[in-house]
Amino acid sequence: LLRDIDIAVQPGEVLGLLGPNGAGKTSLLRVLAGVLDVDAGETLIGGQQISSVSREDRARSIVYLAQDAEVHWPLSVASVVALGRLPHRRGIAALSPVDHDAIVQALTATQTLQLADRRLNTLSGGERMRVLVARMLATQADVLLADEPVTGLDPFFQLEFMDLFTNEAAAGRGVVLVLHDLALALRYCDRVVLLDDGQVV
Repeated sequence: LLRDIDIAVQPGEVLGLLGPNGAGKTSLLRVLAGVLDVDAGETLIGGQQISSVSREDRARSIVYLAQDAEVHWPLSVASVVALGRLPHRRGIAALSPVDHDAIVQALTATQTLQLADRRLNTLSGGERMRVLVARMLATQADVLLADEPVTGLDPFFQLEFMDLFTNEAAAGRGVVLVLHDLALALRYCDRVVLLDDGQVV
């Protein structure tokens, strides 16, 4: 699927992954997240092989929003966003004040605070995506990986979310976004990687 790819994601930057359908963008994002193993080469985070980093530390360091992310239970929006705090909790421990603060910040940033008591399955597709991005932000990971996070959003929220991801980078996080909108990539990304047929072109 992927060949001869050598890229680095720096703290404080928004990196866009661009290319036609089937170019390997989603596969590369899954490799960066440690979800997809490589047959050759290595994937490093903080200088360590990603496979040698514990699942707990990896979950606190990297958060991945898949293109087809779904929640299959009729949970409230607040409960879905609270799932983003699981890497910071022990077992089924109650949410701490720090957890609550992170959840409220994420809901506020994505303008979903007013939806907190709604069931996820009652929301529109765009509202659901905003909630899933809120869950992502609640993790407060060092690296944010999102596969087409603004697809399906109206133009206002596309710009709002790109501003949000830019702010996350400004706070020192590395942000990698799969995008199809070249205008958004030009306006918001510090760098872009253009893929075609599994290679960087």
